[in-house]
Amino acid sequence: MQFNPCQISFELTKELVSKYRYARTSLNNLNSGTASFLPTSSQMLEWKLGGGDAPYNLSRSFITYNITYPSAANQYICEFQEGGPFQQIYFGPPSGLGVVDLVYANKYQKAQLPLASRIDEDFLSGRDQLTGFYPSRCPAQENVNPFSLDGSTQGNAYAGILNNTDIQHLKIGALGQDLTVTKIIPLSDFVDTFFACDRSILTGTEMVLRMYTASLQQLAFYTTTPNAPASSSIAGVPNWSNITTVANASNITLWVAREVNLDVQNSLRKALIEGEIVIPIPYTYAYRFSQSNGSSNSNLSLTLTKGFGRAVSKIQYAVFNNNEFGPYALDNNNSQSCKVQSYQSFINSQPLTDAVVNTYNPLVARNAAIWPSPPVDTNMSYRENYNLLRGSVLGQSAQLFDSNFSHTDSWSLLPFTQTSRAFQYWTNNEGLSLTGNSECQYQLQANTPGCNTAVYPLTSSQGNLSYIFVTFLRHLHITPAGIVLTA
Repeated sequence: MQFNPCQISFELTKELVSKYRYARTSLNNLNSGTASFLPTSSQMLEWKLGGGDAPYNLSRSFITYNITYPSAANQYICEFQEGGPFQQIYFGPPSGLGVVDLVYANKYQKAQLPLASRIDEDFLSGRDQLTGFYPSRCPAQENVNPFSLDGSTQGNAYAGILNNTDIQHLKIGALGQDLTVTKIIPLSDFVDTFFACDRSILTGTEMVLRMYTASLQQLAFYTTTPNAPASSSIAGVPNWSNITTVANASNITLWVAREVNLDVQNSLRKALIEGEIVIPIPYTYAYRFSQSNGSSNSNLSLTLTKGFGRAVSKIQYAVFNNNEFGPYALDNNNSQSCKVQSYQSFINSQPLTDAVVNTYNPLVARNAAIWPSPPVDTNMSYRENYNLLRGSVLGQSAQLFDSNFSHTDSWSLLPFTQTSRAFQYWTNNEGLSLTGNSECQYQLQANTPGCNTAVYPLTSSQGNLSYIFVTFLRHLHITPAGIVLTA
C-alpha cells in the first residue's frame, strides 16, 4: 500500500468493490496539530470519527507526523525503528468499553509484527523508512543493534544477523545535531485487533481514536559510539544517556480511508437502519508480570473466561528487559538463552507441548553460565514455533528468532494460509472455545537463570518483564444507538 493522500485503492469482496479516498482528519484535543513527546510520560492524541459520516476502513488508515529529537553535544541520536511510538491505543465510544483497548502496545508491536508479516509481500516490498519496521538493505555489520546480543563480558555482538533482509534496528543522526524524521504509522500494524480487520464500517454514533505516546526515552537515546551504542556494562563508564528534554512533533494527522463507493455506502446504511451490523473481531488483551533480579524461575498464570470472548485464538509469551528506557527499552533478545532457558505452557494443567522446551541454539557460542553442557535436544523453541514462523520475517533464521524471542500457543488457522497480511482467520475458525466452560486456566513455567546478573552481567540488570498477549474472539454489534461487544 502506497501512503498517498490522493490514492484511490480497491478491495474485491464477494459482492461489492470498495473504493477509498483518504480524508485528512485533524487532532480533536490539540488544535495546533502539534504535540510534545515527553521524556518519561505520555501524551494523548485524539481524533473523532463516525456520527453519520461516510463509512471508513481503519485497516487502510494511517497516522503521519514529523518529529525532531533534540541534539546533545558530542553525541549521536539513535531512534528505534521497531516497536512503534504508542504505548496504549483505544478505539470506541468516548466512554465505555472500546472496540480496541490495548496497553503495552509498543511491546506488542515489537513481539508480534515480525511474526505477523510475510517476508516477501509485507516486509521486503511493503515497508520503508517512513513506516518503520523495514528491511535493513545493507550488510549486517552496518545494521547495529542498540545493545550487544551476546550478553557476555566481551559485548562484541552489535552487528545485525542477516545481510539486507534483517530488520533495521536504529536510525542514527549526525554527531551533535538534531534528528528530524517523518513517520507514517499504519493502523493495520496493530495485528489481531480491529485495526487489522480489512472492511468498511459505519457507526450511527460518534467514535474516538486515542493514541497514547510512549515516553521519549522508549523511542530514542544518545550515544557517543554509534558502532556500539550501549557498552557501559563493559567499559564501566556509560557511553549512552537518556533524552531529558521534550521532542516536538508537528503536522500530526490521521488519514482516514473513507468509503466512496455509493453501493457500499448504501448497503451499510440499509443494514444499520434495519437493525444492526454484526462483525466477528479479534480482541487482544495484554498482561505484564515482573520478575526481580536474581530470580531463576517464572510462573505465570491467567484465568480465561467467556467474559473476555467466546474463544481464544492464540496466546503469545514474550520477555523483555526490566530496564524500560534507553537502549534496552525494547529488548526481547534471548540469544544464548539470556532471558529464558526453557519453558512449558499448560491449559488446565494439561501441557501444550510434549516436553519442556529449551531455547539452546547450537549455531551461536554457548554461555557456560547458562548451559554448563549442551542439552540433548537443540533449537527446540524455534522448531516448536516454526509453523507460525514459516513465511514470516522471523522464519528466516533461528538466530533472528532468538533476537526477537516469543512463544505462541495458537488454536486458529496458521496466519499465512490466506492471501493478505490483514488476515481474518478469526472469521472461519473458532479457536479454543470458552462458551462451554466456566473458565480455563493458562499457565506458563519458565527457567530464567540469566535473570541473575551474577550469572549474566549484560542481560537484565534489574530483572525481566514477562508479557502475555491473549487474542480472544468476539462479536461487534453496531446499532443506530451505539455499539455493543458480545462473546
